[in-house]
Amino acid sequence: MIYTRTFHSIQRYSLILFLLFVTSGQLTAQEKCGTVQHMQHMIEAYPELDSIYSLQDAVLLDSSYESKSVITIPVVFHVVWNTLPQQVSQSLLAETIDVLTRDFRRTNPDAGNTGIYGGYENQFGLWSANYSSIAADCEIQFVMCDVTYNYTPLTQINLMQDPFYLKNNFPYYQTYPPSAFLNVWVCNLSNSLLGLAEFPGSPPQQDGVTITYSSVGYNNPNYRVLTHEVGHWLGLRHIWGDCACCDDFVSDTSPQQADNFTMANQPPLPAYPNQYPCATWTACPGYNVHNGYYYPYVNMGDNFMDYSASSCMNFFSQGQKQRMWYFLNNFRPSLITNATCEVGIEEQLLSDDFQLYPNPTSDVIQVSNMKEGTTIKITNLLGKTLIETVALSNATGISISDLSNGIYFLNGKKFVKN
Repeated sequence: MIYTRTFHSIQRYSLILFLLFVTSGQLTAQEKCGTVQHMQHMIEAYPELDSIYSLQDAVLLDSSYESKSVITIPVVFHVVWNTLPQQVSQSLLAETIDVLTRDFRRTNPDAGNTGIYGGYENQFGLWSANYSSIAADCEIQFVMCDVTYNYTPLTQINLMQDPFYLKNNFPYYQTYPPSAFLNVWVCNLSNSLLGLAEFPGSPPQQDGVTITYSSVGYNNPNYRVLTHEVGHWLGLRHIWGDCACCDDFVSDTSPQQADNFTMANQPPLPAYPNQYPCATWTACPGYNVHNGYYYPYVNMGDNFMDYSASSCMNFFSQGQKQRMWYFLNNFRPSLITNATCEVGIEEQLLSDDFQLYPNPTSDVIQVSNMKEGTTIKITNLLGKTLIETVALSNATGISISDLSNGIYFLNGKKFVKN
């Protein structure tokens, strides 16, 4: 069943997210994410991302994807600390990787809870169906490859005020290129922010995920922050589309008025039965209406891309899986290789440090400092491969005369055809 929802601008997303931060500041165990607001910072710094992100939103719901069985994504943590408690141990980080893999493979111990919150008939005869049939094994798992530790003089890091502090001061993309690794920065985030991520298409020097240090390991109320943020990193939006009944660009997730935690604190409060905080009245107008109130026809409070307590979250949908695989194939294709920690970093550096010239260009783009035999792909803003060849020597010329004028990417690096 496909729902049609309203498209809103990125600025609207940012305003709504800010309001959600303000109205929910006193709540506990909420997944508070700065990804959408951070996206606006990225567009201000890299204006070309505006069209890239907009075209991603225009991707058809449930875009087809090519599954290559289970893939393993190597993860490197960068712990940026000021006090000893912030210097989280590798064992806690390993627990976080375990949570991440279980959630993406649907081997999480609470998988059986999918759809049960609100799967009842209330006193008005309104009910919510169990939707566990749409839950997916995303066929993505993760392995921890390395941990770095760096001291910072800042007791807290405010990424809304200085969005590029971490990656400008600890630029590990040079050692662990995002074409081969998921880089995760762990620090003491300010303003009760739990995490944020870069959407696919972001420049390599900024790519990755950031989480607060207190969200790692099994024994904390926000142990699924990384699951939520990696969902963004793989192209997923919030379940409610970041404004009332907006689009998350997935067809099997029902429209929601707002995030689950915000709705839990607005009347009418759930009283029959009270399944707070996991089930609240989030359905959009036109679904299960009684006396002007909207009841949980399909409540997505247990989806990993909602704002709910980590103990409520337990599934990605089949449509979300398809969207993530679309972005893996079209924006992060080098990760679909069952890579391990033994990936040759020197070879990756040689390939990632290649040069493009002239840029802009009209007929031929030259590639230098690329290892002979490396696959070269030229893609458009949607990630579609237009030209594919291999590097023949240290300098390779590629004709682009047949391409229309516009922005393109060669193995992830932007160039302009004019």
